[in-house]
Amino acid sequence: MTDKERAEKLISDGAELPGLTGKEKPSGKWSEVQLLDAAEAVEFLGHKFSQWTLYDLVRKRKIPSCKIAGRIYFRPHSLIKWLNNLETESMVKPQEVVSDTGKIRRLK
Repeated sequence: MTDKERAEKLISDGAELPGLTGKEKPSGKWSEVQLLDAAEAVEFLGHKFSQWTLYDLVRKRKIPSCKIAGRIYFRPHSLIKWLNNLETESMVKPQEVVSDTGKIRRLK
């Protein structure tokens, strides 16, 4: 099983990265890595977008990251949680806003 397949399986199962709960030890390529730089994070996410898009998401505070000594790092389990949250939010139907006062009029 490749790293990408393992990550997709974890995401589809709604689980966190193994070993981060303290119940079991992590295995595979990502077991030795606790912090990923931007290039590694893009690889971990399956090359679905560019490194510059990742930096843009960091700048907009839409993806979990931390800055250490001027460099941006990501934790694998935080990225999986972020993906799970995006998936959950996409399935929630937005509530319709209904005005209880009737029509909106422009005040002069």
